[in-house]
Amino acid sequence: MTELSTLFIGVALFVGAALAWLFREPEIATLRMRAGALAQIEEKLRGAFALMAESALDNSTNRFLELATVRLGPLQDEFAKFRASVDALKKNSSEDLGSLKGSLAEVVRLQTSLQDAVSKTNDATGQLRNALQNPKVAGNWGEISLDRIIELGGMTEHCDFDRQAGMRSTDGTMERPDLTIHLTGGLNIPVDAKASAANYIRAASEPNEEERKRLLKQSAADLRQRILELCTRAYDRIEGYAGMTFMYVPNESMLSSALALDPNMIEDALRENIVIASPLLLLCYLRAFARGWSLQEHQEHADEIARRGKMLHDRLQSFFEAIGKVGRHLNQTVDSFNGAVAKMNNLLVPGRELGKLLAATSDLNGVDGVATVARDVPFGNGSNGSTALPDSSE
Repeated sequence: MTELSTLFIGVALFVGAALAWLFREPEIATLRMRAGALAQIEEKLRGAFALMAESALDNSTNRFLELATVRLGPLQDEFAKFRASVDALKKNSSEDLGSLKGSLAEVVRLQTSLQDAVSKTNDATGQLRNALQNPKVAGNWGEISLDRIIELGGMTEHCDFDRQAGMRSTDGTMERPDLTIHLTGGLNIPVDAKASAANYIRAASEPNEEERKRLLKQSAADLRQRILELCTRAYDRIEGYAGMTFMYVPNESMLSSALALDPNMIEDALRENIVIASPLLLLCYLRAFARGWSLQEHQEHADEIARRGKMLHDRLQSFFEAIGKVGRHLNQTVDSFNGAVAKMNNLLVPGRELGKLLAATSDLNGVDGVATVARDVPFGNGSNGSTALPDSSE
């Protein structure tokens, strides 16, 4: 029963669908005709739109080209100028690059030369360091440094100082300091330049800190030992001893490091009349000594000027005395002359009478006396007892 019902329903549905199709066929045909007409219209519209789009595109392109020609014309000129500038810049850049290459080559050459010079300097420094470790060479280095300080101090050899001049002490001992500075008044200051710098130089190049500290301590001990050695010299008994001896240390930092380890060194040295002199301190002393010599020279010149002025004054006084004597003699001569004239004029009257008796052709004339006298030359002792010269206003 169920299968028959299902079959019956299926057949009913098929028959219904067939009947519906038959009744809708005219409408479907009409729709197909309309769809075809719409397709043709669409095709025509597409063609017309394509023509319109192509025409509009052509017009727009032409207009764009015209505007581009008008607007971009000046830019083309500017671009041409810019390109010319770029070409010139490239040319100049090429030339500058060539010059730069040449300069770089010169720099490389100079760098090579500098490296060679630095290498030679390092070698020379090493040789100098090794040489200065020799006490004799180190002593010579101190003497050379001392000579330079003397030159800067403005001292004159054999006048202001002498090198290694023998000086005899009061007990007959001959001493020969490295330098003897002569002061005004006949005083002398001996200078010792043999302080050892070997340990300090080795410490300056020592990489190990502990060893470096040990060498610096030894350098300070070397200076202390040199002070003790100078105490045994007879410098304080030489003729004209100025009361101090200079111990020259040729390096400021060497003395500074020694004083940092031995702060009492200067005070102990001064108790023995020894002055520890670094280059700067010695230079100050020498400048002061040179100034003293200059002042003494000026004083000597002033004394010489005073001596010669007094001598000129005395000679002028003698000259004025002689002139005064000549004036007095001239006045005496005038007085004698005028007396003789007066006596002669007393003879005129008798002479003229005698001439009349003798029928003389000419008459006797008298002689006038001299009224001018020689000017007095004042001289003699002034109110303060000094010889006074005549005043120029007289």
